[in-house]
Amino acid sequence: MTTSLALFRRVCGAGLALATILSVVAGRILSRRSLRPVQTLTETAGRIGAETLGERVRLVGTDDELDRLAETINRMLDRIERHVDQVQQFTADASHELRSPLAALRGNAEVALTRNRPAEELRRVLENSIEHYDRLSRIAEDLLLLAKADTGHQIVRKEGVRLGRAVRSVADLYGPMACDHGIELVLGDCQEIRLEGDGARLRQLIGNLLDNAIKNTKTRGRITVSLTPMNGNARLEISDTGSGIPAHHLSRVFDRFYRVDRARSAQHGGTGLGLSICRMIAECHGGSIDIASSPGEGTSVVVTIPLDRGADQSSRRAGAPLTTVKSDHSRRTESQ
Repeated sequence: MTTSLALFRRVCGAGLALATILSVVAGRILSRRSLRPVQTLTETAGRIGAETLGERVRLVGTDDELDRLAETINRMLDRIERHVDQVQQFTADASHELRSPLAALRGNAEVALTRNRPAEELRRVLENSIEHYDRLSRIAEDLLLLAKADTGHQIVRKEGVRLGRAVRSVADLYGPMACDHGIELVLGDCQEIRLEGDGARLRQLIGNLLDNAIKNTKTRGRITVSLTPMNGNARLEISDTGSGIPAHHLSRVFDRFYRVDRARSAQHGGTGLGLSICRMIAECHGGSIDIASSPGEGTSVVVTIPLDRGADQSSRRAGAPLTTVKSDHSRRTESQ
């Protein structure tokens, strides 16, 4: 009996030792297998850098927590890659835009210094240089404004704005420019709407849109401006009968330095930042901006800005339904 018990104890001890060894080995094998995706994810993430942003973490296909983590990392890498591409494109475009006026300024200076020139010719050189200095100043100011917005700085202030008055004042300002180009600038249904916003920035938005419309509308064309309340929003629409924008350009017209016709924009002194600033101003007011266009038929830009519920949103008609904005010269001619 004693011998049997001793044998049983030895067998149980050996079995327990063997089971322990097998469990340790199996545990290590299983842990390595289960942690292999984590190791692969770690190695892939470690390889990804500025030159390999296109690489992505491979999914195992088990649809477990590790797969979901890999998907999250891949989406993050997609956003980073898009941001880096935008920064690189922005840097290249900014360099190109700054290089042109700088080269022109250098050329003017070199021409002026080649030999003694009469005062009138030197004056023309200086006047031409001032135009390039103005363009550089506009580019620098626009870039500074966009950079502040990108870094989260508050670029708009809240004050009571009579948007209808702002639209009419900017239209009066651009009326002579439109008249000089043989374009009819018409105020349509322009209602007086009060909202909380930055009056100076909103005037800048309206001015940029009118400037673009005038530059892209041919002689005897027509630009119509309207402002109406709609579903708790102020709806500003500026339509023209200009050359229009091809469909494949519409998705990029708000990109910085993007221009549909670079030659035409350079001729008019454009920088390719106007629409980007318009979108930034609209979004800072909680609104949006949309553009619709057909080549040869014209373009329509709609800006929507939410109204403050606590503000006085009463509206009144601003004069006749259709009013042509005329220059001071035209008004004097009519009075005579």
